[in-house]
Amino acid sequence: SPPARPLPENNAYDEYAAAALSIADGPTSPDLLDPNTSLKVLREVVDRDKHALDRIRAAFGEPCLVPRWFRFYYSPPELSQLRQAARLFVAEGRSAMAAGSPGEAAQRYLDAIELGGNISRDAGLYLGRYSTLICWIGARPLERIVVDLSVEEAGAALERLNRVDSDWGSSASHVEAVKIETLAELQKVCRSQSAFRTILFAFDQPRDLELMMVAVQAEFYPRRLTHRNLERYFEHYISQAGVPSHSRAGVALPSDPLGEFLVPLIHLTVLDWNIASSHRGLLRLMLALRVYRGHKGSYPDNLDQLTELLGGTLPLDPFDNQPYHYTLTEDGHRLWSIGPDGIDDNGEIALTRGGFWDGRGDLVAGQLFR
Repeated sequence: SPPARPLPENNAYDEYAAAALSIADGPTSPDLLDPNTSLKVLREVVDRDKHALDRIRAAFGEPCLVPRWFRFYYSPPELSQLRQAARLFVAEGRSAMAAGSPGEAAQRYLDAIELGGNISRDAGLYLGRYSTLICWIGARPLERIVVDLSVEEAGAALERLNRVDSDWGSSASHVEAVKIETLAELQKVCRSQSAFRTILFAFDQPRDLELMMVAVQAEFYPRRLTHRNLERYFEHYISQAGVPSHSRAGVALPSDPLGEFLVPLIHLTVLDWNIASSHRGLLRLMLALRVYRGHKGSYPDNLDQLTELLGGTLPLDPFDNQPYHYTLTEDGHRLWSIGPDGIDDNGEIALTRGGFWDGRGDLVAGQLFR
């Protein structure tokens, strides 16, 4: 059985959920992230839902713990609306930029990042992916305006992002949360008379043909063996979470039907977490470089000179647990993460296809969301 985990008496997640559900429109009407959406429309939508955004902001800083639903891909109704709230924060930021207030815009983009971070704590499989999507909604426009910030505005944004990032949690802690969620669900499968029905319920996708085939196969596979296989997989995976990508020992994949279906979803979720973590680390360094140059008149020779601005320690690249790479150039500097392949390509930009990383190259500051 999963360990007991009491929720805070005044849980910020309850405020986030209630505020999100009070937002009037769905996530695509209008498209708040489309640069062609007029400022007039953005302001109308933001004004209409401002009460919800203010309610979410008022709960920042309060204890936040997301309830565990113990269903692999269950999507509670507030999740899509929390994503819409992040879009509304970005719309507020666009309005602030249009009014000539980049510092205010940065704070609104950070609202989206902080919301994503707060709901990521102890997040399971589905919520973990949602939290990274919400983070990216705010990170993309923030990256674009770092150069527009004054030294004071960059310093204020950096101070807040330092705090938000420190609360985010490690990749190993996220995988531990997925483990708890997954094994709790497998206990239900083991105890139920019908693995088929229990699996379809757990994924909240009763008509998915691929999942139905997995459920049929799982019906005839020893259930306790499935549980044991996945438990061993998680133990090995968590033990390797702090090891650089290129040095990790291979993790034996479960050979049972349900394990073979689950593992790619878990790997994709962890990849998203690590990419989002690298984005936050690079954004912190971009802001610190902006502040340093504003005070000193030039960029530092190395990242160690930014340690004080970053709260005493440098952020580490989640793909090798080493400091990010940095070099001075004729026109400024170059800053990058080695990216998910674990190979330093000397700042060669990662290739993307339709916005998705295709397996090669580095994540380069200033060009994270090409």
